[in-house]
Amino acid sequence: MGGEKRSPLWIVMLVEAMVIVGAIVAGLSAGNVSKHFGENEVVTWFSGLLLVATGWVSFRIYQARRPSIHGTWWRSPQAIWALMAVGFVFLAADDLFRLHGRTDRLVHRLLRMEPTSLTAHLDDALVALYGIVGLALLIACRREVTRCLRVRPHLLAGFVVMFAMVVVDVMSKRHNDVLPWLPALTDVEQVTRIHKWLTVAEDSLKVIAEGLFLVAFLVARQRAEAAAEPSP
Repeated sequence: MGGEKRSPLWIVMLVEAMVIVGAIVAGLSAGNVSKHFGENEVVTWFSGLLLVATGWVSFRIYQARRPSIHGTWWRSPQAIWALMAVGFVFLAADDLFRLHGRTDRLVHRLLRMEPTSLTAHLDDALVALYGIVGLALLIACRREVTRCLRVRPHLLAGFVVMFAMVVVDVMSKRHNDVLPWLPALTDVEQVTRIHKWLTVAEDSLKVIAEGLFLVAFLVARQRAEAAAEPSP
């Protein structure tokens, strides 16, 4: 087995920093710091690109790890990589088309109810559920996963940042959600400004988490492909 290549962590983080800082500077120049962090804006498309790239890398790991014998592919331990590839593509679609937000509104419409302090965070619960399901799959298939995902700090850090993003999303859901922990603020413009910065923080954390997942899977692909190479 050949030596492993250097981790792409710093390259991915540098590109992410350039996109995030560039979006913030452009937004401040336009008078709205969160302008480029909204739906169909550059940060959202960059986020979708990261998720699709991670899905593609996961599929390449599956190709390197899949058993040579013919049979029902989804019964093999290596199928977890193909399943995660599909999952990341779904997450990209959810991010680009705000499927969790649409689901939230659809549930309220079907039940003919106005959002409450609890149900208004249904979309946040769905995002958290995505992370829980992903983590549960990794734990359930840990024997296969740990063969390649030896760089667990990147993966664990990704989940920590992801759940931090959910917390920030809960705080930034409505202006009224900000007031309980900032009771002294009564200036609507100031609250709006804080809300916009929370939106920036939420999407920045999301992009950072996705970058950490991509790095972990890139390293896993290096290990999988190195292990699949025939011995000289």
